[in-house]
Amino acid sequence: MNDNQKKTDAEVLRLKAEGLLKTENPPGNASTLSISETDLAKLIHELQVHQVEQEMQNEELRHAWATGQIAVDKYTELYEFAPTGYLSLSKEGIIVEVNFATSQMLGKERVRLKNRSFGFYVSDDTKPVFKLFLEKVFTTRLKETCMLTLTTYDKSPLYVQLTGRLSERENHCMISMIDITERVRQEKTIKESESRFKSLFERHNAIMLLIDPESGKILSANQAASVFYGYSIPVLCDMSIDQINKFSAEKIKAEREKAAAEQRNYFIFPHLLASGEERIVEVHSSPIEFQGSRILFSIIHDITARWQAEAEIILKNAELSKLIAEKDKFFSIIAHDLRNPFNTFLGYTQMMVEDIESLTLAELQKIALSMRNSATNLFGLLENLLEWSRIRRGVTNFEPALSPLMSTIEESIATVVGLADKKEIEIGFEIADDCNVFADRYMLNSIVRNLVTNAIKFSHRGGKIAIAAKPITGNLVEISIRDSGIGMNEKMVENLFRLDEQTNRKGTEGESTTGLGLIICKEFVEKHGGTLWVKSEEGKGATVYFSLPAGEGKNDE
Repeated sequence: MNDNQKKTDAEVLRLKAEGLLKTENPPGNASTLSISETDLAKLIHELQVHQVEQEMQNEELRHAWATGQIAVDKYTELYEFAPTGYLSLSKEGIIVEVNFATSQMLGKERVRLKNRSFGFYVSDDTKPVFKLFLEKVFTTRLKETCMLTLTTYDKSPLYVQLTGRLSERENHCMISMIDITERVRQEKTIKESESRFKSLFERHNAIMLLIDPESGKILSANQAASVFYGYSIPVLCDMSIDQINKFSAEKIKAEREKAAAEQRNYFIFPHLLASGEERIVEVHSSPIEFQGSRILFSIIHDITARWQAEAEIILKNAELSKLIAEKDKFFSIIAHDLRNPFNTFLGYTQMMVEDIESLTLAELQKIALSMRNSATNLFGLLENLLEWSRIRRGVTNFEPALSPLMSTIEESIATVVGLADKKEIEIGFEIADDCNVFADRYMLNSIVRNLVTNAIKFSHRGGKIAIAAKPITGNLVEISIRDSGIGMNEKMVENLFRLDEQTNRKGTEGESTTGLGLIICKEFVEKHGGTLWVKSEEGKGATVYFSLPAGEGKNDE
């Protein structure tokens, strides 16, 4: 049964009831009374049913109203107390409704904001933006966004982001407003900081580069870098740091990764300038955030002069150490190597003075021979000391001339042949008659005499010494002096030319040595532009090689 039918039945019943109440039935008329009671009972029942149904409908209406009210209350609560500003604007920008957050942002009570133009609070420089924003919202019917600067009650600028969309009623737009003042201030601070950094970067006298830590590409360079490297700034910014660094790309990449990970920020590299000149630079490189990217900020100092000065200091220290070693060697020679032969010599002379009458002729001859050998050793030692002293003082004359090698060597060893004969040592030659050298005759004599003397000292009685010469490349003559003596181990060979190492030892028959003669030979050979080196094996003799300019080449000049 529908509502209209229920309403009709209820109306019919009501009319019937009113008719019955107005009718006056005569007593005793049972038929009429019986019908009236039946109708009345039916009417009452129908009225009760109708009342129940009506109460059910009312309950449904009350529930529906209550549910709707809760939704409205929730919506109102969210709208009113949301941290985001909400407002409704007309097409002309008139404020229709605002929430509490908007009121707080603008510093005005809500009642004083309604029906006022929102543009009143918009700064002059962003009013065109606001006007365009409204036009788009009402014409495109799409969600639009803009950023504005508002002037609040305390005159301080308020930066906001508006997001608006046309409402369903289409007579106003719904807008959310977010306060982005802090974000804008931070961005402004970052921009100002970047601006100051850029100004400092461009004007500073120090060499500065900004480098991509991944690729090594130079992102930016200042004027000081342009001047130092000899490239324009655009050219530098089209290059990679690998192109100006002398190290391998793998090593440079590894160092970049260390700097980016803040594991290390100090490096020393050789850098190549546009001119091809190599400079030693000191690099301080650290990761920084710039314009939203993580890059390497490198400050570069040219330390070539300092590097060279440090190298010079190291060299001077080495020279000083060498001088100290030479001094110690000199005093050692004076204290020991000169003293002992003199003691022997003085002992023989004392014997002759005290026992001359009792000595036989053979004994005197033996003493005289020993004295001659001591004198010869002393003379050789003094000669070496004088030569070494001249070299140290830089007063050694150097007058190279064309010399026949064979005759020069025979002249050089004339004073030591007696020592070889005494030990029954044979000296052989493998030198062509036409072999000439361009050398200082005095120095060449000293070289050969010292080397042959050493060969005799360390050769066994009855041994052999071979002196040979042959031309080699570079217009040089290679001369070698080979003995069959006691030889040297590898360590002794390495220390032969070091004054700070003890290399001198007794000869095969107790002959004294200082090691000074070999050092003098090396310096004389190098004075000629040649090289001296030694090959030896313990127990199998030694061979000393040295090279000198060939005579033919010099004559051609």
